[in-house]
Amino acid sequence: MRFGLAIASLVISGLLLLLGIGQRTVFAGPAEIVYGSPDAPGARYAVIAADQFSEVAGQANLVLGGSDAFAAIGSTNDIEAWLAPLDHVVLTADDAAGRLSGRLVRGEASDLDEDQLASLDPRDSDLWLAEQGSGRAPVALLPTQSMLIDLEAGGSVSVAWVQSGRTPWAGPLLAAGGLFAVLGLVLYLLAVDHDRRGLGPRRGRSGPLLGIRNIFSRGARQDPPKRRGTATGGTAANGTAARGAAPRRLVLPSLGLAGLLVLSGCSSSYWPEFPAKSEPAASETGDQAAPDVAPVPVSQAQIDRIIADIVAVADEADEALDKKLLKSRFTDDAYTQRSKHYQIRKKEKDYEVVLPRITDEQLGYELVQSTDGWPRTVFVTVASAPPAWVIDEAEKKAEKKAEKEAAAEKKKAEKAAAAEKKDAESSEADAEQADPEAAAPTVEPPASPSLAMVLVQRNPHENYLVTRLFALRGGISMPSAAPVDEGTARLPDDMQTLALMPGQVGSAYAKVLVGGKKAKQARHFDLENDTIIEKSGAAWVAAAKKAAKKDGYDVKYSVTAKQAETAIVSLSTGVGGALVSTTVLESRIEKQSGKYQPKAVGAVTALSGLKGAQKQIVSQVAHQLLFFVPSESSDERIQLLGYTTELVGAGKK
Repeated sequence: MRFGLAIASLVISGLLLLLGIGQRTVFAGPAEIVYGSPDAPGARYAVIAADQFSEVAGQANLVLGGSDAFAAIGSTNDIEAWLAPLDHVVLTADDAAGRLSGRLVRGEASDLDEDQLASLDPRDSDLWLAEQGSGRAPVALLPTQSMLIDLEAGGSVSVAWVQSGRTPWAGPLLAAGGLFAVLGLVLYLLAVDHDRRGLGPRRGRSGPLLGIRNIFSRGARQDPPKRRGTATGGTAANGTAARGAAPRRLVLPSLGLAGLLVLSGCSSSYWPEFPAKSEPAASETGDQAAPDVAPVPVSQAQIDRIIADIVAVADEADEALDKKLLKSRFTDDAYTQRSKHYQIRKKEKDYEVVLPRITDEQLGYELVQSTDGWPRTVFVTVASAPPAWVIDEAEKKAEKKAEKEAAAEKKKAEKAAAAEKKDAESSEADAEQADPEAAAPTVEPPASPSLAMVLVQRNPHENYLVTRLFALRGGISMPSAAPVDEGTARLPDDMQTLALMPGQVGSAYAKVLVGGKKAKQARHFDLENDTIIEKSGAAWVAAAKKAAKKDGYDVKYSVTAKQAETAIVSLSTGVGGALVSTTVLESRIEKQSGKYQPKAVGAVTALSGLKGAQKQIVSQVAHQLLFFVPSESSDERIQLLGYTTELVGAGKK
């Protein structure tokens, strides 16, 4: 019976060990599972939703073939909007066929003509979170994301799921096999012991495993005669110890084998995973976003990438004074202001207006419109720096000034040395002290203002463009704003919960510009240290008249102002009030009223081509303005936060 149990245990052990080893070999399955694309996709573009990458267990990888292969990760809403006017294929994982199947979706009617549709290219779009070219890359998407794939020029796409190699039953099977092996060995030893217990002398012998010890006792009695001589006390003791250790030595290999089998299953991939204790579910009201809240369409990483590209475009255009280079990132008033500046500076090297260089150093104040449609708006603040040519000129002026001062000091020292008849050593020391290089001061770069930009993406096929750019006023504090990840709302022009409707802010300010601080609309604005009011509009007329009177000119000066037709952008700060950006166009009129005629010179000539005396000259100045408009219930006034002023036009009318 005991032998039968031992044999049964060993047989079970062998079966379990074979199954455990088989789990790691013949039953392990493939290293990865690959689903190829349809033979004839039917369209250039394809899209794969996030849920399709989880149809097969394992880490999903997108594999693109072809030299011009391209794929992008974006929100499903953005990808669908980009593909809306184009025929495209929706790819899904077909488990039955073991491949990707495609469903052709026809493009919707669009305002774009055939040439425009053909020129669309998804590469480098601001919509995408990441892009991939030809090759293989792991994919991990959120449920709201998808992948857009460009199959131009016969490209191929497939999805490969790398299998984890986990065999959760291998560990338990190997461990159980080892335990049954130990159990079988123990049962076998007990059976042998029971069978051999009757052999050998019974008197004076007792204790465990007597039968096993009898086997070794018989072996000891059959030793050669030389081993049966009289032993000393130490030798007899050693023999007894050896006979007692013999059974233990027999058990050691069995225990070692069992331990080896158990340790072979210690890897985490050999064992099943048990779910961790789940945390209490968050309250639905406090931790989950309301389902009707619009998403924030652009992440901080996307904003960083957009700003970096704007900086690169502006640097190249500013260096070359080429307005064509601006078109990829500038539009509306921001484009007009910069392009007119280029036109003037090409002809007037000493033009007093300096364009600050835009940098990618963000100042931490941003507003992002929450929306799933278009247009989309982002407000950002960045640091600026003086242009390279301004720094070079400042250094040259400082060097010339230092040289003049050093020469004057040297001349003064020489005169003093001659007058006082100092010794040669003292004169040499004075000359060294007046060395131009030693006297040259460290040139500090000119100060440059912080900048704010309004970025607008008009449709899915355009990138974010700078529509307005402002230099922030020194000493002002920006109002509190909602976090970027929460987003904010773009307000309509007739929003009535503000101190003044956004659509009326520019018009009201234009009237203050013309009428001065005594204008009726001035009560809405905080005009303290307002540079625009102090130097433009009515203030410009007063200063021009004063200068004309002093010089004896009989020229009539007047000014008109109106809000520009470009779109007003109003963003809620999220904590009361709104940032309102608008543009006011000021027309400065110089008209002959007597014998003297106004003269067209400098920037006016550069823009208009007019030269010399004219009966009338009209200069158009654009003021890009950024206001903080408080809520209607607040006692605060509208505050000018930033502005950019530029001469953008000139002519006879």
